[in-house]
Amino acid sequence: MRSIRQLVFAAGLLAVFAVPASAIPLLQLDIAGGVYDPVTQTVVATSDPFVVSAILTPKTGASAADIAKLLADTYYVSIALSPQVGPTNTNLGSFKVGGTTVSATSGMTYGNPPLETITALLGQDPGDLAPHGMYPTFFYEKGFQFSPTSKTTAYNTADNPSGLTPNAAGTAYYFSFTVDSRLLDPAYVLHFDLYDTSVVTCKNNPNCVKGDIDIDDFAPFSHDAQSGGHIPPPPPQVPEAGSLSMLLMGAGTFVALRSRKR
Repeated sequence: MRSIRQLVFAAGLLAVFAVPASAIPLLQLDIAGGVYDPVTQTVVATSDPFVVSAILTPKTGASAADIAKLLADTYYVSIALSPQVGPTNTNLGSFKVGGTTVSATSGMTYGNPPLETITALLGQDPGDLAPHGMYPTFFYEKGFQFSPTSKTTAYNTADNPSGLTPNAAGTAYYFSFTVDSRLLDPAYVLHFDLYDTSVVTCKNNPNCVKGDIDIDDFAPFSHDAQSGGHIPPPPPQVPEAGSLSMLLMGAGTFVALRSRKR
C-alpha cells in the first residue's frame, strides 16, 4: 500500500514540474534593463533614456520562404500617452524616438492605432488595435523592418525581461531604438505596442471600406512595454560603516596630535 502511495506522490510531482515552457509569441517588446510588472503585464523601463527592442520570433519549423516574408513586412511601434488624453491638443512637453523629437501632443495622432488612410474613418473600426485600457489617446507611430542580420537567441520577454542576446545563430530577430522621455510631462508615461498592418482589399466582404489599414499581427498585450516615468536621481553615496569608522578615527587622531603640539 505504501509503495502505491509513493508512486502516486511521485506522479503528482512530475505533473507539477513537467509544465511546458511558456510559448513565445511571434511579436514581443522588451526594454534593456527593464523589469516585468506582473500586475500590468508590461516590461517597464528602470532608467531614462532607455532602449526599446521589438522581437520577431518565427514559429519553430518555419520555412525559409515564410521567414523571408516576415522580414519583408513593415512593422510599427505605437508610442502612446498614458493615462489617456485628448482629443484636444495640449502641451505635455516632448520625447525623443531614435533621435527624432516628438511634441506631445501636437506631433502625435489621436485615436486607435494604426494610422488610417481614409480620413472618414473615425474612432475604432474592427481592424484597429484593441483599446486594452490605453486607447483612444494620442500616439506616435514608428515604422521599421527587421534586418536578417540582427538575430538574437529566442526568449520570452515576460519570463526573461531584458533578455536580448545578440546571436548570429539565433532563431529570432530584433530591432532596437533609443527613447528619451525626460522632457515629457511627469504625469504621463509612454506605452509601446508592436504590430504589422495590411491594407483591406474587400475581396470577400463587399461591405468593408476599401483601402482601410488594419492590424495584421500584433504583440500580445502581456508583452507590451512602458517607460518608467521620471526616474529620480540616485541618492548620494553614504560611506559604509567601516569606512565611516576609519574616517572618524583619523579625524580624532588629527585633533589629538594638533592639541598635543599646542
